[in-house]
Amino acid sequence: MNMKGVMCTVILLLAVTLLVLPVSGAFTVTGIDPDRGNNTGWVYVDVTGNELPEAFSVILTNGPAGTSNITGQYNHFYNAGWISCFFDLNGEEAGARTVVVVNTSDGSEAILEGTPFLVENLPPTVSSVNPISGINTQDSVDLTVAGSDFRDGDLKVTLTKEGTTPISAEGVSWVSSGEITCKVNISGAAAGKWSVEVTNPDGKTGVLKEGFTVWNPAPTVTKITPSGDTNNKPVVSCTVEGTGFIAGAAVNLSVLGQPDIKGSIAIVTSTAISCSFDLTAAHVGAWDVVVTNEDGQSGTLADGFFITYPNAPTVTAVEPSKAVNSGIVTITNLSGTGFEEGATVNFSKDLATIAAENVVVNSPVNITCSVNLTGAEIGQWNITVTNDDGQSGTLFDEFEVAYPAPEIAGISPLSGANNAVVNVTISGAFFKGTPAVNLTKDAVTILGTNVSVNAGTIKCDLPLAGAALGNWSVTVRNPDGQVSNSLNFTVENPRPTVSGVTPSKGTNDTVVAVTVSGAYFLDSPKVPRVNLTTPTGTDVIQGEKVTVLDPGNITCEFNLTGRALGQWNLIVVNPDGKAGGIRNAFRITTPPPVPDFTASPTYGTVPLTVQFTDLSTNYPYIWSWNFGDGSIVTGINQANPVHVYNTPGVYNVTLYALNSDGVGEKITKSSYITVVETPVAHFTATPMSGPAPLFVQFTDTSDGDPYRWAWKFGDGQISDQKNPYFLYKNPGLYQVELTVYNKAGSDTATKTIEVLVSPPDAEFTANRTAGDSPLTVSFTDLSTGAPTNWSWKFGDSGSSNEQNPVYVFSSPGTYGVQLTASNAAGTSTETKNGYIVVGQTIKADFNLTPSNSGNTSPLSVAFSDLSSGNILKWNWNFGDAHISTERNPIHTYPSPGTYTITLSVLGLTGSDSVTKTITVVAPLIADFIAEPTTGSAPLTIMLSDRSTGDVATREWVIMDNPEEYAKNIVYFSEGQGDQMYTLTEPGLYTVRLTIRDADGKPDSEIKTNYINVLPFP
Repeated sequence: MNMKGVMCTVILLLAVTLLVLPVSGAFTVTGIDPDRGNNTGWVYVDVTGNELPEAFSVILTNGPAGTSNITGQYNHFYNAGWISCFFDLNGEEAGARTVVVVNTSDGSEAILEGTPFLVENLPPTVSSVNPISGINTQDSVDLTVAGSDFRDGDLKVTLTKEGTTPISAEGVSWVSSGEITCKVNISGAAAGKWSVEVTNPDGKTGVLKEGFTVWNPAPTVTKITPSGDTNNKPVVSCTVEGTGFIAGAAVNLSVLGQPDIKGSIAIVTSTAISCSFDLTAAHVGAWDVVVTNEDGQSGTLADGFFITYPNAPTVTAVEPSKAVNSGIVTITNLSGTGFEEGATVNFSKDLATIAAENVVVNSPVNITCSVNLTGAEIGQWNITVTNDDGQSGTLFDEFEVAYPAPEIAGISPLSGANNAVVNVTISGAFFKGTPAVNLTKDAVTILGTNVSVNAGTIKCDLPLAGAALGNWSVTVRNPDGQVSNSLNFTVENPRPTVSGVTPSKGTNDTVVAVTVSGAYFLDSPKVPRVNLTTPTGTDVIQGEKVTVLDPGNITCEFNLTGRALGQWNLIVVNPDGKAGGIRNAFRITTPPPVPDFTASPTYGTVPLTVQFTDLSTNYPYIWSWNFGDGSIVTGINQANPVHVYNTPGVYNVTLYALNSDGVGEKITKSSYITVVETPVAHFTATPMSGPAPLFVQFTDTSDGDPYRWAWKFGDGQISDQKNPYFLYKNPGLYQVELTVYNKAGSDTATKTIEVLVSPPDAEFTANRTAGDSPLTVSFTDLSTGAPTNWSWKFGDSGSSNEQNPVYVFSSPGTYGVQLTASNAAGTSTETKNGYIVVGQTIKADFNLTPSNSGNTSPLSVAFSDLSSGNILKWNWNFGDAHISTERNPIHTYPSPGTYTITLSVLGLTGSDSVTKTITVVAPLIADFIAEPTTGSAPLTIMLSDRSTGDVATREWVIMDNPEEYAKNIVYFSEGQGDQMYTLTEPGLYTVRLTIRDADGKPDSEIKTNYINVLPFP
């Protein structure tokens, strides 16, 4: 035997025995609470036992295959019989596990016997189902169930309803943890709400209470008998036919805007319902027939039942019974019977129908309305009234439509001459066919010819030859004999005509006699006016000594002196205002022209362009110019020519001016134009460069004898001297420009001056050097030498790099200011010590304390200075001509009044003042008088308050003895300033007045035996 193997086996068995068997004094585990938990997070457990160790670990072991142990965390030892921990169950597989407690000090352990710990999945939740309902004739409804924690595997979906057999779904398919699909057979299922139940493979269940509804099939309504009746019957029996009717079904008649009419049910079968309706006063018209089963399902027969009034309307008469077809007619009385609110009225003839508007049913026997007959066919029309239930009545052939009489509104033209046929246009309305147009005066009628009508317009010819002058009447007669109103038409003399004038021209320095020929010239009641007018009509020459030789000839004279040249119109105006004339019948000419001209310029440089301007009089027509250099121009458009002289020299100029008749004169201006050459600019500058400031002498060396010089020194400065001096203060390059002028023109030359940089010399100033804080100071750089950079220090740690900064000194004090100016050539610093003095702001203020709270005089007031800043002087003005220079004075006001107190203060950095007021009132002193104080009973007295001070209330007391012995007392608690009272009993009366101010402070005055009332005589 191999003894080594036997020893090893014994040692191994002994070791196993030691692990399984508890040691002496071993602990035990008796319970765990809770004994289960969901695998979605942490769970807290209490473990109970005996002699439980203080150092321990709780382990869940022996879980489903492939799972790991779960070790408790956050352990806590309470006592030997109670420990606790937390398990993280998140994501752990569901199933039973053994609970083991391990003593971590010695490795011993104890198992909870018989009670495993269960790791559980969450039960499913059902949130919705789609569709949410079905009809109990369906043997397969596809359902989609939504929720959470659905588990893949042997899922079950069940529809349940209390008192009925559950319906198990088929074809259950897990889609995701939040969705299941399945099919349910609800054929024959009870109508109502069903719950949807989902059971996971682990047996856990989730329910959606009443989540699915099973409906009976909706009823259908196919017929109702009878299909209508009148609204005066309380009981109308009907049979409703259809399908799907269920016991307890309701039948209603329904129409929009009206309450339902509920049927009284007698018999219900699945296809027929017997019922009755109360139609009393029901709304007329079509009603829906609605059957509603007890489950709420309904069916409708739209417009299946029609309710009417008991009787149809009748129409017996209409007023008016005739109207014209030209507009809207108001029917004032359409009479008959049975008219109902909502009735309509129609006018009809053959196939035409016109609906009346503004229909008002005034009573069952009267309707008013309006009807638009515009363009309606003439003849007899029917009138039909239709109630809103569709029943109607008709009045046949009792309303006549007729044409209106013609109306004329205007005629154009309004007049015509009695020597021609005048075409006129007549506007108006209601013209029919081809009407007759008549022109009438006295017993004479002129008939219009060529009459044509277009809508509201007539055109025709009026033959007026030989017609009497004056006003005629125009009328229109339609073929039906109706005649229009009349308009006025005037027959007039014809307009004069002008055929010629002899002579047809004259000069504008004479009076010319002419003969005008034409026709229709009148000489009564006065001779015509004969005028010459310019084509624009702006100038008129009136003929003088006008004589009418005969209707075809006139003689007169025209004064043409100074009149405009050219063609003039000739116009003859008869005494009746009618005129005739000829355009451009007469021409006014001029005397021979007097030539003259001017030119600009007359002096200049080559090439010289000269504008010549004609100044000739007497209206020249042709101009001929000789410019003296061999050039000549001639023409009717050469009044103001432009000529260029290309060669220097002195030239004569000649103008020859001719008028339209070829008569002319000429003028020559000798040595009129001078042409020269332009100057050439030159200059020197000494020196041309140097450091700033640089003083330069400029010397003109130009050719061409200039007489004017214009210098520009390149820095904005100029000079008109011939040889100027100029000082350049700042470094830089300066472009110097000289322009010289002579009579021939100008020329320009330029040179560059270079001013070099020199070190700056710092200097500055400030707009203020003292003031109250905050003090804003503007600094101005006065440095020379063209600095390019500036550095400021303001003595309070403030600084700036601006050339001219603005700085605010916020705190009182004395500050030195330093400026450092620099450029490329060097640096310079200027320091001004103690330059800026900033003081505290002077602000005046005070308060005042009166010697008494009522402010009554005499009033002493203590004034207390509250001013801020460094105050040196105080000046008080008390408003009563008294003043003080004390800081805190006391002043007495002996008299009442309102006083203005002003305190003015002065400090190092300025001054300020403040003003306040105080009102001093008179002291409260009671006093009064009575009027009268003696008289016979009854005695009416007036008590008048003469108190001083601010009186707020008064109390009057009248008594027949001093107060302690008085028998009769009259008391006015809210007395007046003037209090009236009548004393009826004789005797002596004492009067007391008590006054109070606004604070209730009193004062009294008593006058004993003040009033004496004597017996009545």
